Amino acid sequence: MIPTATVDGGVTGNTGNSGGEAKTLYLRIDPTNSDANQVVAAINAEGTFSAKLDPSDTASFSQAGTGKVALNSTAMTSGGAGASLDQASGIRVVNGGQTYDISFDDAETVEDLLNVLNNSEAGLLAEVNAAGTGINVRSRLSGQDFQIGEIDGGTTATQLGIRTYTTETRLSDFNYGVGVPTLGGFDLPTNTGTDLTISSTLGPTLETFQIDLSGVTSLGEIVTSINAVTTGSVTAQLTSDGTAIELVDAAGGTFDLTVQQSPVAQYLGLVPAGQTEASAGSGTLTGNNSDYVDFTITARDGQTFGVDLSAAKTVGDVLTAINSASGAINITARLAASGNGIELVDTTGGGGSLTVTKAEGSQAAEFLGLISKGEPQNVSTSSVLTGTDRNYLETDSVFNTLIRLRDALTNNDINAIERALAKVDSDISQVTFARAEVGARTLGLLQSQQTLQAEEIQLRAALSDEIDVDLIEAISQLTARQISLEASLRSSANILQLSLLNFL
Repeated sequence: MIPTATVDGGVTGNTGNSGGEAKTLYLRIDPTNSDANQVVAAINAEGTFSAKLDPSDTASFSQAGTGKVALNSTAMTSGGAGASLDQASGIRVVNGGQTYDISFDDAETVEDLLNVLNNSEAGLLAEVNAAGTGINVRSRLSGQDFQIGEIDGGTTATQLGIRTYTTETRLSDFNYGVGVPTLGGFDLPTNTGTDLTISSTLGPTLETFQIDLSGVTSLGEIVTSINAVTTGSVTAQLTSDGTAIELVDAAGGTFDLTVQQSPVAQYLGLVPAGQTEASAGSGTLTGNNSDYVDFTITARDGQTFGVDLSAAKTVGDVLTAINSASGAINITARLAASGNGIELVDTTGGGGSLTVTKAEGSQAAEFLGLISKGEPQNVSTSSVLTGTDRNYLETDSVFNTLIRLRDALTNNDINAIERALAKVDSDISQVTFARAEVGARTLGLLQSQQTLQAEEIQLRAALSDEIDVDLIEAISQLTARQISLEASLRSSANILQLSLLNFL
């Protein structure tokens, strides 16, 4: 509607109106004078469309449609106010170890959509939720993993709100509630006084530098603190991936560059655990980041960067951490285009492999699904590396627990056995509460039955008092009336002793 004048004739046509869309009816409305009745009349007068007032919009029939039309809001009557559902793509369901692609091309209503889901071979139960604001989809199979994802970059599952792996999915739900264990992040264990002791050649003699790192909170600050003390004899710098410290003996000489053992030296990876010192005859000593980086990603052009997930709570946080750590390296983390999981896209143009490598002591990459169980790394020769979905959903039931326990015992999976036994305890409690609830309801029904029986007796007694006959009184009255009637008849017979002779 174009707010330029009082409602007058509409304009239609396949060429549009003043730049408008084709096959569209335009009404000119004066917001100070035009009311709803005039708008309805103008639409009906044009003849292409039919319009009428909504009776629920007014409490008085006489005032219906007399309000002025407001132009500070808009409404759409074609396709709804939101985005149209991506019916062409459909959804990908993993259930019972099988993958099913379900399309909604022919669905026209929500009921059609539910019928498609319920009649599919994926073993699903779909229904409108209690609030009437969306749909719930559940698995009918016990003892199986259940997941819903997209197909080839579609958005159907996301639009329906049934995708089981989104940026809002919490890491604590991964791996049947085990979560994603990460390292503690960068947290330098400093003490008052000397934290790092470095020895190097200064001219013909061995010079020792003692560095206090109190208050340091980042690798960059460590570099600054070391260089301020060594004054050029030893140069501290970050490794090419920016996640570790590298010491370079700038002076050169007969003595090796040496770092003494300390909590900081071990934390930075400059001195291996169990050794008293570390030396570098080449003049360069490189630490490692295994105490504060969960995994590293190597692009196809050879560039590497580390990822710290200590602050990550959701899948979105993981994506942000990876994309932030990649910096200028052209690697992007996103949700998988098909199915579920985290997908890494390499646009560096290199000819090598896209690789994810777990850090020593961290299981984050494995529990995220970026690396297979028991493997040190995941290598992709293409420009895309797609992880697996470790956010397993399952049917919460006693049968599911028993099936999981059976499979765990068969496979001698200790972790799965412990988890199943914990679920057994939970299920026993659940069954106990269910029995208690059934017992309470049964007791309530018995009490209600007794109450109803007592009320029935009372009602019958009341009705008997008002309606039923008192047998003793009734028999007495009947007997008295019968005797009276007989006496009357006898008296009449004695008095009226007439014969034929009386009439002669």
